[in-house]
Amino acid sequence: MIQTKGYVASNNGVLIQGLKFTEPCPERGYDFNDPTGNFMCVVPTPKECFNLCQNMGCTEWNHMNLIPSGSEEIKRYHRCRCFPEYNMCFYNYVPKIHRNFD
Repeated sequence: MIQTKGYVASNNGVLIQGLKFTEPCPERGYDFNDPTGNFMCVVPTPKECFNLCQNMGCTEWNHMNLIPSGSEEIKRYHRCRCFPEYNMCFYNYVPKIHRNFD
């Protein structure tokens, strides 16, 4: 994902202005955003992220995630992204500028 000031690139390279991540919302399935492949609510654990990704068809855990896919360690500010073109699941920190909560 390419990030520039206030923009986030979608899977097809289109820039989307003002994309913000919210607090966890499991009751809404973490609000999957199809154009970007992001779950727009932060996902608290890598294990939950990987389960969400697998349900979307992303069955590979990216080696750059730096945390095991089965970990249940709570990460308050991490997002989950399924990139179906590469069958890849990403789990990484969301900077404050890209979320609507502290």
